[in-house]
Amino acid sequence: MSDINISIYYDVEENVYSTNLQILRQRACEVPMTWDTGANKSIIYSNLLSSLIGASRVRWFTADKIISKQSSLEIYKKKYVTTGFSGISGNELTGILCCLHKVQIGKLELENFYFYLVPADIKQNTGLLGADFISCCVRDCQVKSDEIVTGFDMGVYEEFYKEQAKKKKREICDLRYLQEDSPISFLPSPSDILTTAASTENLK
Repeated sequence: MSDINISIYYDVEENVYSTNLQILRQRACEVPMTWDTGANKSIIYSNLLSSLIGASRVRWFTADKIISKQSSLEIYKKKYVTTGFSGISGNELTGILCCLHKVQIGKLELENFYFYLVPADIKQNTGLLGADFISCCVRDCQVKSDEIVTGFDMGVYEEFYKEQAKKKKREICDLRYLQEDSPISFLPSPSDILTTAASTENLK
């Protein structure tokens, strides 16, 4: 359990709690995140993640195009943990479980931050920190005031997502590729996944 002291700011007019997320040691823009106990999963929308400076424009364009194309997503479901979300426009959206590394939320530094990368059916202004993250926090809150996070259980947080991947027999998508010059690609091509699947089938 990490001892910390983070303020989750309460906006009286909007009646929401919020904080910011950024990647450490990069010239990064902060991504605003709504603190939402009503959401069971943390989400970052594709248009918000692209604002994290350090991501190659070519790599980002490719990734954004992939997650917005339903035919490609059907293939990627064979490799990564995915789940469905209802978009604001009423469309069914598919989110890919991803991991960003060396992330800072408030004053909390995380080696790994897990969230679902979801295509934005309309432009989004904020991501969501859901109950998957919030349930691992020790919190103190007064009426109509900021929440104070005094502790975070990293072990419980990490174990939850490892179990998700193990249970679904899928991988978590590593987003180190967002860092310039990273050798790790975002997603394999659909043909690579189909070839791997066929090879595996032949070994049975």
